[in-house]
Amino acid sequence: MAKPSRSSELIYSPRQLIVVASMACAGAALVVACGGGGGASSSSAPAEQTKPEQAELTASTPGELLEYVKTKIKQGGAQAGNVTTTAVNSTGIPAPVAAAAGGDSAATFSGTRLQELGVDEDDLVKTDGTMLYALTKSYWSGTTTVPAQLQAQRRLSDGQLAAAGSLTLGAEERSGIYLASAAQRVALLGQQYSYNPAVIDPGRPGASVPIGPYPSSQKVSLDIVSLQVPDSLTLAKRIRIDGQLVGSRMIGNTLYLASTWSPNLFKYALPANATAAEQDALLASLSTAEILPTVQIDDNPPMPLLADSDCYVQASNASPQVQITTIAAFDLSSLSLQRSSRCFVGGSEALYMSPSNVYLTSSRYYSYDPTALANTVFPSGISTDIHKFGLQGLSISYKGSGAVPGHLGWNKDKLAYRMSEYQGDLRVLSFTGQTGWAFPAPMPGIAISTGTGTPTVTVSTSSGTAISATPTPITAAPASPATLTILREVSGKGLQAVGSLPNAQRPAALGHPGEQVYAVQFVGPRAYVVTFRQTDPLYVLDVSNPADPKTLGELSMPGFSDYLYPIGDQLLLGVGKDATDTGFLGGVKVALMDVSDPTKPGLISSVVIGKRGSSSTLDYTSHGINVFQQGNVYRIAVPVRVHETVSDLVVGPQTFYQPTYQGLQRFEVDSSAKTLQSKAPLKSIEYPANPYPQTYGLFNVAQDRSVQIGSMVHYFSGGRFITSSW
Repeated sequence: MAKPSRSSELIYSPRQLIVVASMACAGAALVVACGGGGGASSSSAPAEQTKPEQAELTASTPGELLEYVKTKIKQGGAQAGNVTTTAVNSTGIPAPVAAAAGGDSAATFSGTRLQELGVDEDDLVKTDGTMLYALTKSYWSGTTTVPAQLQAQRRLSDGQLAAAGSLTLGAEERSGIYLASAAQRVALLGQQYSYNPAVIDPGRPGASVPIGPYPSSQKVSLDIVSLQVPDSLTLAKRIRIDGQLVGSRMIGNTLYLASTWSPNLFKYALPANATAAEQDALLASLSTAEILPTVQIDDNPPMPLLADSDCYVQASNASPQVQITTIAAFDLSSLSLQRSSRCFVGGSEALYMSPSNVYLTSSRYYSYDPTALANTVFPSGISTDIHKFGLQGLSISYKGSGAVPGHLGWNKDKLAYRMSEYQGDLRVLSFTGQTGWAFPAPMPGIAISTGTGTPTVTVSTSSGTAISATPTPITAAPASPATLTILREVSGKGLQAVGSLPNAQRPAALGHPGEQVYAVQFVGPRAYVVTFRQTDPLYVLDVSNPADPKTLGELSMPGFSDYLYPIGDQLLLGVGKDATDTGFLGGVKVALMDVSDPTKPGLISSVVIGKRGSSSTLDYTSHGINVFQQGNVYRIAVPVRVHETVSDLVVGPQTFYQPTYQGLQRFEVDSSAKTLQSKAPLKSIEYPANPYPQTYGLFNVAQDRSVQIGSMVHYFSGGRFITSSW
């Protein structure tokens, strides 16, 4: 493989954010993020944090959780206010599912792309082959906020759709839906925020400096919509849980929600010179009820979501923030929504779920703020704890914890993809770099010199105006390589590392200097890893022997793949961005690779859609692709916003483009002939000369979806379905 050249430039794109001119933050003074909330400290974390035994959780006895929090406040470590966390989630291709559809005897369909077969994920469009349900999020029209809406469409015998009811939901933030067909219910997920004004925290140095505004109320919303009356959507139950949603999954009719709650401890903040007696007097009124999250059902008073004896504590947790992560299970087939919950002390950034276990990542040394995750500076020497819980219906049981070096990256939608369970072991791809290219403000396609001279960016327009700016100097240290760790549950010892890569016998790094990890795809005994700086190295890893993982082969090509999809057992599809040989990004790139010989992966063919600035739904969510297998042919649909109209903006030598149209780009891969063919797009809108109100309102490509049923494809864009034969 040709090694990428190490030039004096770093290349930045919408996925690679950079400090430029007046948009810069003072890098040397940065603690967590430009404009971000509380989170990572830039100080080095203790070296002993990588010891897996320190990651273990212990069950809390009645009253123990309260004493744990009181001790943390006395030690000056319990910072007040709410710091939020979240995360999110592509492995196997779901097999076609048979379902009655309209007048057809048996129609197959393909809907939400799942990381694990049998483990459903929330999405904006859901189908059972007969009915389609779609969520349109609320958006700003330019004059008012248009409320969110849930709509139902019925599939007719000719494959067309007919409206079958709708429900207006209001302006509350909604993230996705689940369809529990057997229970005749749709579950709607969302998030609520409200903010208090700035306050003074007397327990912090510089107490005269206001802190805030801070979230005074963060609640995960779960609304249950009944489907029992044909062509009618009825809101049956409203549930609100304190905290920020980390992630969710559904197995059968059981919905699992993970959320992180930071109790408001402002009134218990102690001055640094407080005596022991003053500490005890102030904390005497602190109760367990103030620490644990509550749940509110409909208009009933809030009640504790769980008891303190349902929680686990971590003696080694040194995070300055009191955060509590909760796993709640709801039986959607139960009329009363029967539920159970477990929790542990600590924040969580990511959730990964297999058919029998859930894994949550955490840190003992700082609090996660995923709302600013793209801008986070991770502490030097950081490790990530992983907590494993077994699942069986409403039963949630703690299995053990372990630790891996580094962190899972800066893109919250990809965090779950860094983990995969196989034959009882958990494979984790972590990264040890402190800062990434997602840092901290978007400036598409700009190249900034990081050599010994003073970097300068020139911005000009076709009218002849020009602005020259000198960015804040940045030290471009090479990013650390990725690390593959394989964890195994050992009775009485938690999750123990049984293998890793690189290692003493196989020291070659996963990624060249300056590169970062973009895509990770575990497929049975193999793993595929994409890194990028100027070219796209694809690494094929053999993880069939957990004690001795190894690199089998590498492939280098221009651009990079954000997501990878196995096509049969010999092909791999990559979707990402094209790039020049110096790393400047171009249009959306779809590449078909041959991995039949893993020691010599090869590029079969590729297709580039649009020019610089073009994007696909996969730039925003892992659910931005639909794959439907019909024999040897895989029908693939990806929503895209295509930029082809030349803009008057020029940055340095680079030309930029405005949106031309938005549509569903279709491809066919023949796994037998090993071919990739593109079809004409289904366009949802053609943009005018000044398209920006439309691009960020109703026609938001991040919210476009598609499903395939039989010979038809249904494209959801701009709040409506566009139906076409494939």
